[in-house]
Amino acid sequence: MSADLPALWAVRIGHACLGGTLFLAGVWAVCRLAPRLPAGLRASLWWIACLKLVLDLCGLAPLALPLLPGAPVRQVSFAAPAVGQKSSPRRMDHIGPHAIASWAAAVPAQSRAATSPARIPWPLLLPAFWLVGVLVSLLRTAQQGLRLKALVKAAQPITLLIDLPPGLPPLRESADVSAPCVTGLFRPIILVPRNFEEMLSPAEIRLALAHELAHLRRRDLWLALLPALTQTLFFFHPLVWLGIREWAVAREEACDAVALRLTGADPLHLGRLLLKLAGGGETAPALGLSPGYRTLKRRLIGLTFPATNLRNSRWLFAAALLALVPWRLTAAVRSGLAAPAQAEHLNEHYTVTDLGDAAEAAGLNEAGQAALTWRDGSEAQGLTGSPAALTLLGALPKHHFSRAYGINSRGEIAAASYNIPGHGRAFLWDGSPHKLGSLPGYPYSQARSVNDTGQVVGFAETGGRDRNQAHVARAFLWESGKMADLGTLGGLYSAATSVNNAGQVVGKADTETFGSTHAFLWQNGAMQDLGTLGGANSLACRVSDGGTVVGTAETGDSDTRHAFAWQNGAMRDLGTLPNMPSSVACGVNASGLIVGYAEAQPDSTDKRAVLWRGALPLDLNTLLPAHSGWVLTEARAVNDRGQIVGSGMWNGHARAFLLTPG
Repeated sequence: MSADLPALWAVRIGHACLGGTLFLAGVWAVCRLAPRLPAGLRASLWWIACLKLVLDLCGLAPLALPLLPGAPVRQVSFAAPAVGQKSSPRRMDHIGPHAIASWAAAVPAQSRAATSPARIPWPLLLPAFWLVGVLVSLLRTAQQGLRLKALVKAAQPITLLIDLPPGLPPLRESADVSAPCVTGLFRPIILVPRNFEEMLSPAEIRLALAHELAHLRRRDLWLALLPALTQTLFFFHPLVWLGIREWAVAREEACDAVALRLTGADPLHLGRLLLKLAGGGETAPALGLSPGYRTLKRRLIGLTFPATNLRNSRWLFAAALLALVPWRLTAAVRSGLAAPAQAEHLNEHYTVTDLGDAAEAAGLNEAGQAALTWRDGSEAQGLTGSPAALTLLGALPKHHFSRAYGINSRGEIAAASYNIPGHGRAFLWDGSPHKLGSLPGYPYSQARSVNDTGQVVGFAETGGRDRNQAHVARAFLWESGKMADLGTLGGLYSAATSVNNAGQVVGKADTETFGSTHAFLWQNGAMQDLGTLGGANSLACRVSDGGTVVGTAETGDSDTRHAFAWQNGAMRDLGTLPNMPSSVACGVNASGLIVGYAEAQPDSTDKRAVLWRGALPLDLNTLLPAHSGWVLTEARAVNDRGQIVGSGMWNGHARAFLLTPG
């Protein structure tokens, strides 16, 4: 068995180098031909190239790709020929390189010996050389880790007397760094140089720290583990070093873009900051703002010529992910073609009913009654009822306006009453508004959903912000005159958005990680983290009576978010419409029909209402009669009859709508 290990190692490392070289060359060509690709996408492509190398080294079994003609294929035998017998040539062009590698590793040593020349010493020397190189790389990494640990231990806590970007981890001052750097996988901190406040202006400090915060939001410290592992395993491969360097540069450019977005600063100011900090040299690991000459030049050029926001960039990302999978070409199966995933929609259409000049359509019950908010000038008034008869909710005493958020089968409305936006008072409307109160220490509140048993959920808030400029709030469950705090996922913020008839509550809550808010499911007195789709944040919008949770979650590049459906412990990406990189799922009914919207970018005004039933999203506008005058932008709720309520534009005017299948 041990005699076969060098051969198996040679096959796998050789195949990994071959596949990885092709992948790295492909990524390099794409980045060279499209130099204005978004930095986040370029960083993702180089990171996936590292993943390709590691996966190929692991020797994953190939998946069958039935693209060859369906004629019978002769069975190929790999038995070694008898001594003295000539082996006939066999066609192997239908077998992928992964399959060939697997066969070479599986053939017994004695069979290969019958047709192979005598072994020579170098097959044993190569694995030994590789192992020594890996151990040296690990030793160097350990030394860097110890040095960084000592540097962090010697650093002193510091408090800056200026307004800082929200979500920053603790700051520490060190004489051994010349520019800010973030470190710490589990408990991140930011190291800053001595006399940091004297070196830079307040605006420059905010910009520099926003860059480090961007590393945390993008999960760069964790993502860096894979390139480090790849560099250790393939220390001898020059293209691996090139790929990791390109990943590091693209990562810094992506963080520059996030820093500019967080602070609203001019790119010229960031360029000046980079030049100011460039002279100190790199004295600590992973200094984002202490670049070498080439890195500095690339980042300055990136600021001068901003990236193009390619709408089809997700297809490039998907193609890179697809290339990770080892494939083996096989004969196609001659059978009837499967029906398209969206075939059930082909004969489906809706009639649209105008619900008036509503700012928001938030809820819908089985009777077709909607919870709406109507904008009258600068103030919003809650409405409820059917299209034939809408009722004004009014507001609590001494309040001027209100917003309606949720409705149950009895027509009761979960709402909030205001004098000042953001300083609401939760109330339940059952013909007249009834104040629900708030949690101790949280004077303001909003009610967001009510179920058929009268349970109401929402959140209570202080009306202010914490030291990181983040909202402080708590999700609540109100029942029979008592309001209970549902807690958080480790942070200071939580908000409930929906409650079903089983008493399950969903919403969003801050985790222990700075800048990370996750969707949650609360049931039986405990809050469960539902996770994300690879990004830092997620939000649960609705939960059905069957326990299906829908919402939206950031993807791995953190620049887009996708609608999701969560059930039985698994989160499924619902995807989005073509040319609309982001999507949000807002409502779900008992039969699994999901509605929401797709958008050009998060919080964009360029939106389209979406229906999910099956594997693919469908633009609801395609199911309307021709020349209806409507552009449906958001679908907010769906009942078990299939009726959908939302918002859109009718002949250029903002309106609320009710869709009825038929």
